[in-house]
Amino acid sequence: MAGVDSKNPIIAGSGLLALDVIFGGPKEPVALPGGTCANVLLTLGEMGHTTMPLACLGQDQPGILINEEFRRVGAVMEGIRHDPSINTPIILQHWQSTANHGEEHSFSFHSPETGKRFPSYQTISNDLVDEMAPRLAGSAFFFFDRVSPAILNAAKLAKRGGAKIIFEPSSIGDPEMFQRAMEICHILKYSDRRLGEKMNSWMLSVSVPNVIIETKGRYGMMVILRGPYGVERIHLKALDAPRFIDSCGSGDTVTATLIHLLLTWRDDSHRAILEYLKHGQEMAAVNCGFLGARGAFLSLGWSSLACNNPLYTNDLRKMILNTNPFAGLEKGQPGHLFLS
Repeated sequence: MAGVDSKNPIIAGSGLLALDVIFGGPKEPVALPGGTCANVLLTLGEMGHTTMPLACLGQDQPGILINEEFRRVGAVMEGIRHDPSINTPIILQHWQSTANHGEEHSFSFHSPETGKRFPSYQTISNDLVDEMAPRLAGSAFFFFDRVSPAILNAAKLAKRGGAKIIFEPSSIGDPEMFQRAMEICHILKYSDRRLGEKMNSWMLSVSVPNVIIETKGRYGMMVILRGPYGVERIHLKALDAPRFIDSCGSGDTVTATLIHLLLTWRDDSHRAILEYLKHGQEMAAVNCGFLGARGAFLSLGWSSLACNNPLYTNDLRKMILNTNPFAGLEKGQPGHLFLS
């Protein structure tokens, strides 16, 4: 890919970076960096890749914690801006186990103490994109889960330099910008629960990428592959988790694993992508054994996961079952500090 540093490729991204405050563990609540874009980039950082978030955060404690987590995984930090005039987004995640070994989730955006709504997501500026243009032009991947003029400009710069573009929307938002995002990306990934019916009509009316991944929760995922000989639709069944605690972050784990394997094996054929997605499902199933969107990585570490290839070895099953499902929360901060 022209312009990409093959020795140390950068995975750039922009979108939701937030502080998750998780209720339901033994020491509740616990605050950890989260949000779709953050989860994907931080997981890739745990896997040993160089990531570069482009983000506008507050000059506050939640923003500092997110900054520190990206520093911990060795990210390129020049793309994170801290603006004293705004506050970093906070999302409350309420989790509890159910009698039939399931889970119940709910999310809240209001303080339980004051009733006030927590700060919402703020997009990046075009000035930041201009400043980071040389880095973007040399990136190998650009991931985004939110759409704005500046993010679309960043995606275009990365694409011109040879980067693969992955778009993972959570909503349609502005139809015109959404259409531009669809036309820019190489891989589109979305949740059937959030966007299923809406996306069906969109894909009939606009140009769409050659790889489309529709996640279906417990029913697995539908992969739509467009090629010179037509369109294939392949259903990948969901996998049983060695231990089921929390499915939150499963999709982010699949995305991170897909990018990791595309970079590692350098094969982006349709057959290879299907294999990478199957491996991503395995990683997501392992992650379901721990509370938190990055629970397996924070609890076991990438070295333990990477040496079990293929996954689901007896050693890995024993490791999962013998590890506290709330172990990753110990790396967070007391959540009550952020509820007022």
